[in-house]
Amino acid sequence: MNVKKISLLIFFLILIIVMGILMFKFYNEKDTNLIKYTGNEYTFEYNKNWKDLGIATPTSVGPLNRRVGALQFETENEDSVSILKHSNVTLNQYIEEHKKNYLNSTDEGGGFELVSESSYNGNSLTGYKIIFEQMDITYVSYLLESNNTVYEIEYVGTESNYNNIQFDLEKIVNSFKIN
Repeated sequence: MNVKKISLLIFFLILIIVMGILMFKFYNEKDTNLIKYTGNEYTFEYNKNWKDLGIATPTSVGPLNRRVGALQFETENEDSVSILKHSNVTLNQYIEEHKKNYLNSTDEGGGFELVSESSYNGNSLTGYKIIFEQMDITYVSYLLESNNTVYEIEYVGTESNYNNIQFDLEKIVNSFKIN
């Protein structure tokens, strides 16, 4: 082999090694836009720009609101993200109940339209994703099951805002762990 071929071979070997190091660093780099939430029952990561509103009380959301007891966040666009817990129910039972409650709602805006539904597994938990709309509000629920308990990660806001934070919601779902 001549010097030119050896030099070219060494150049490509160095290039491959450098690319490998950069790819390793990229895939193993921690997302600095996330904060870890650790509670008594579960742990997950969420967008550091969201405001942690704590646990919803009858005073903060109304005594009959289904979000009483839920962990709540407010996004940069002032939309709502809640983590709700539904005990003693399977995922399939809760999906049917959830759809029935939304589709048969007598809320001021009328019934909800089912936009989409699909299986969605997060971080080794069996799950489901349901999207409803009512007028100009989008309701997205990621449902995750563990030991006859369904954990619901719920977004309420506009469709355009949802499209902007869908990745952030999926970060919660994909990092969600039962303690």
